[in-house]
Amino acid sequence: MSNFHCYNYITKPYDADIILNQISHMLLTGFLETMITVCDTERIKHHISVNDIILIEASGRRKTLLLTNSRIITSMYTIEDFIRMTDARLVQCHKHYLINPFHIENTDRLNRCLNICGNNIPIGRKYWDTFFETVELI
Repeated sequence: MSNFHCYNYITKPYDADIILNQISHMLLTGFLETMITVCDTERIKHHISVNDIILIEASGRRKTLLLTNSRIITSMYTIEDFIRMTDARLVQCHKHYLINPFHIENTDRLNRCLNICGNNIPIGRKYWDTFFETVELI
């Protein structure tokens, strides 16, 4: 509330209706969403909502972030960096993939893969148990 307060002033004495109005405004504008800053390969900074990340694919040092409305390529971060930056809200299902579990369309346990926005993503043996434990909690 204090970060938001500097933009939308609330005068004392506090009124419950005004505070509820400000909180609903924060929720509607996405102010409370977790945001990360990512530099792409051309050193351009992008401010991204974690909810907009569909998946992150690693190919060598290059990481491709597939977002709901765009795609960003970066080589400055590791998979572990993205897990840390997103407060573990993305789930690692393979050594090359981090996914947002809220965008999963379906999982195929027989073929050990999942479908996320039209992409077939493999689920690695190493990540199998922890992946399904995490996804079932959601």
